[in-house]
Amino acid sequence: MKHVDKVVVVDDGSTDDTATIAEHLGAHIVKHEGNMGYGAAIQSCFGFARDLNSDALVILDADGQHDADDIPKILAPIEAGEADIVVGSRFAGAGASEVPSYRRAGLRLVNEATNRIAKQKISDTQSGFRAYSRKAIQQIKIYEQGMGVTSEIQIRGGDAGLTVTEVPVDMAYEGLKTSSQNPFSHGLEVLSAVLRIAGEKHPVALFGVPGFLAIVVGIGGWLWVANRFAEVQQLPLGMALVSTILLLGGIVSLLTGLILYAIANVSRRLR
Repeated sequence: MKHVDKVVVVDDGSTDDTATIAEHLGAHIVKHEGNMGYGAAIQSCFGFARDLNSDALVILDADGQHDADDIPKILAPIEAGEADIVVGSRFAGAGASEVPSYRRAGLRLVNEATNRIAKQKISDTQSGFRAYSRKAIQQIKIYEQGMGVTSEIQIRGGDAGLTVTEVPVDMAYEGLKTSSQNPFSHGLEVLSAVLRIAGEKHPVALFGVPGFLAIVVGIGGWLWVANRFAEVQQLPLGMALVSTILLLGGIVSLLTGLILYAIANVSRRLR
């Protein structure tokens, strides 16, 4: 509370006394009736900040990983007008050495996928310690309900032309239960969210091109099957099955890409 004008606690269906204690300590409470997910909690943060017409918004996770005394450092680029989104990065400073190796490996994969779709280069796309300018608060619209929301914010921010910067922060791990999900399911959820958004943004590249290639390979395979049958009067069932799967899968993928492309174009025109 010594760093900001208002503290908001999003209680996402907690069964303990989180809301009561936080309210007694002076926080404003946004309470979800049930557990809606991390993305839904972030949506509530943005919605509350919009209602207040806030100059800036800082979000940090409630698991004890983040040091609230880093808030001024996170806010500084916003206050200086140098950025619209500031990411507190575990990998921009010395803190990276404290990240468990299994998490570091998974984060590399998620970072690469997110950065490719967002066309940015952020070292810690999954950081839950971030600051947003008034412009970012107003322009970023979030739809993900789960853990993929941080990747979505980066991608939506890039689409809106918002500037992003990183500042180094340390995050604690020892003795903390930092997630309700194991790292594997967490990573899969984030990657699936990135793929959904990629399908929305680049449906032809994601579905159409692979589908077309699968059709070409499938047709080529069936030509080989037909030629082989003409030579030996025996149908090579394995190759015929693989070619059929490629052909049918390619058709479905190509049609999916074209349909999503048409929907995206209509959506852009309506907006």
